[in-house]
Amino acid sequence: IVTSPEKFQQNIKELIFMAKKYTNNIVFLEAIGVDETKVDPIPWARDRSYKNIYIKKYNGIIKKECQKNKVHFIEIFDYWVKSDYKNWLEDGVHPNSMGHKKIFEKVREFLISKKLI
Repeated sequence: IVTSPEKFQQNIKELIFMAKKYTNNIVFLEAIGVDETKVDPIPWARDRSYKNIYIKKYNGIIKKECQKNKVHFIEIFDYWVKSDYKNWLEDGVHPNSMGHKKIFEKVREFLISKKLI
């Protein structure tokens, strides 16, 4: 089942609303790009695909909701796909140890720049 953009946007709104009950220091991380040569189609679900164009679209929805709700948003997608990212993925979707290190570095940089750590 694919989540429609409208339902996804509603889900993000609800997550922000629930999180704001506990803190105003909320940070969303943009989804990373995938290696489409490995997941179009998805080997474990041959009737489905992961595509970077859709990831970018849904990242835009997250960013918009974060801006509307004054929530931090870490942009990483463009950095990721403009780099050696395919070597940072275990199976075309999930980061390997180097991928996690690259994500950590970007998150740490952002949190320091915003004085959140």
